[in-house]
Amino acid sequence: MLCLVTEALLPTSLVSAPMTMQGRLSVRFQPRSSQATHRYFVLDQDALSYDECDHHDRPLGRVDIPVASITAVRLGFNSSETEVITTHHGTLQLRSASSTDWGDWARALCSVVPLRCVDAALRDRFRVCNRLNVLLLADDTVGNAVDAILHAFHCCPDAPPRSEYNASNYVLAMTDTDVCLADRQRMLCTYEHVRYCLASSQPFRVTLTLATDDVLVRDEAFVDPYAYSMYEM
Repeated sequence: MLCLVTEALLPTSLVSAPMTMQGRLSVRFQPRSSQATHRYFVLDQDALSYDECDHHDRPLGRVDIPVASITAVRLGFNSSETEVITTHHGTLQLRSASSTDWGDWARALCSVVPLRCVDAALRDRFRVCNRLNVLLLADDTVGNAVDAILHAFHCCPDAPPRSEYNASNYVLAMTDTDVCLADRQRMLCTYEHVRYCLASSQPFRVTLTLATDDVLVRDEAFVDPYAYSMYEM
């Protein structure tokens, strides 16, 4: 029975349930201004929003920063500050009134952005982990492999509470390439990349991903598991 040493990555949506927050925070908008002002912020899984004001603190309207445009969330210069780096709105240095408020806001920000955008110090602080090692069988189907990875993750001692998701909506994508294992009924050994990993003792690096149309069209061509392979030379 052939086993695959697998390094699996999980998306944020499976690691933690998105949190929502709202409240008044002190903020510096870099590089636009180094002066701290106070704004009312609202965070949900789609956007970080705040009320813009003029120099006399008169409201000008609402600014929505899409979560997709946040490129990094990291620790600020002190224990109650978080830096949010965005594509089109510069850097927001957010400061909370207390360390408890800071923890709530930082944890919420970590729950809505991709984990690759979360600073390692924050991931360690809140024990946010989306990577694990697991053994898969070469004759597992893609669907079985997804289920095995999710089961292993939720059995970890520090795993967060389960978020709501449908495992049947997920397939596998190669972490280092554009190749996808997108047919949940196919055995892993019918994928050429899997056979390469088996023959070369390379780890099988995959990321759980939603089975969108873009992913489905990148499913790797079928390989007869009993046919001769160049990797068996």
